[in-house]
Amino acid sequence: MRRIMMGLLLLLIPVAVNAQTMNIRILVGTFPQGEMVGTWHNPTNFFALGDGGSGMVGTGGNRRSSMDFVGELGLQFTPYLGIAMGLGYMHLGMKGDEEIFSQPAGSEFIGDFTFSPLYKSNLYNAYVSAIFTLPLRTSSHFSLFAGAGYYIGSIQCYDAPWTQVSQEWGSGQFAYVPWIMESSTGGLGFHAGVSLEFPVSSSTFVVLEGIYRKVELSDFSPQPALGNQSEWEQIAASDTSGLVGDQTFVYAQLIQGDANQLGDIFFNADMLKLIGFGWRLGLKFTF
Repeated sequence: MRRIMMGLLLLLIPVAVNAQTMNIRILVGTFPQGEMVGTWHNPTNFFALGDGGSGMVGTGGNRRSSMDFVGELGLQFTPYLGIAMGLGYMHLGMKGDEEIFSQPAGSEFIGDFTFSPLYKSNLYNAYVSAIFTLPLRTSSHFSLFAGAGYYIGSIQCYDAPWTQVSQEWGSGQFAYVPWIMESSTGGLGFHAGVSLEFPVSSSTFVVLEGIYRKVELSDFSPQPALGNQSEWEQIAASDTSGLVGDQTFVYAQLIQGDANQLGDIFFNADMLKLIGFGWRLGLKFTF
């Protein structure tokens, strides 16, 4: 990240010399769209998946808004054209849709249970935007902007609670303990939006901004969030299904019951998606 930012700064030095004005913007906002997309698996095929096995896990009705912080340096070359380079931080909270696991006919257990993973992610980004400011007959400014950036950070499944759906469990007893994983991730993203600036003084503006962002991150290398790396490596190595691996974020391990009858279950993540609209509010200082 440091090398990327130093490279961008060096590229902007000759550009800044020719800029008519410079500005700094500090913004804070929220970005309500974010989801982990993947698939639930049961290697032994003992359980029937409640949604037919598609296992799409996202925010759905359990969406949790993110926090979005930005610091930005802007260079204005004409009254209408400029560029901006910024650094941002996003904190995401996501609750996955529940996956229902059904007991098969003839089992000593009767009923269903669900797993619902909980995620959090801290992402940092460095970006560049092109800005076009539309002329207005007031001292306020209206701008359109678009650009790209590189996102890097971490994502963690910090819990995967399971709940009983049916009240009839028969005579057997069993329990699962989920292994929960964390991973670093990174990749390119794109954005576009509109910005309104209202003057407070000749050099200070209040900024209200709407932004559309598209980021899809699929570079994962999960590790146990609570340690025990060597034990997890043994579990992954002994898996005969070939499904437990680098994309696994939840692994629910049977700790009580008939191990020959009941199967372990796990969730493999395919992608962290940040696609949608958000807003930001802040201040702009010109000099």
